[in-house]
Amino acid sequence: MSSDSDAAISSSTLLCSWKHITASCGDKNEAWFRCKNNDRNPAACLKEGDAVTECVVDTLKNLQEKCPATLAKYTKCMDYHSNNFGKCKKEREALEKECPP
Repeated sequence: MSSDSDAAISSSTLLCSWKHITASCGDKNEAWFRCKNNDRNPAACLKEGDAVTECVVDTLKNLQEKCPATLAKYTKCMDYHSNNFGKCKKEREALEKECPP
């Protein structure tokens, strides 16, 4: 993903990838939240925010490389069903089987 495609990541792609993102980036996200809770200055936590963003982008790249068709099917299903997880259970299970979080 180039910086141009990073901006084009859909909400459905993020929702479909949430377990993978949590598994890969949870510690970085927690560090960002701790920083934000300790310092309300927006500039104070830029380093932690950048680490979260980089981790999410890397996780999405990894998913796109390892299981592009399965991720695309799940994302398409979520798009079609207005991001309703219950309507795309089969696609979610296929993604988690092919690329476990």
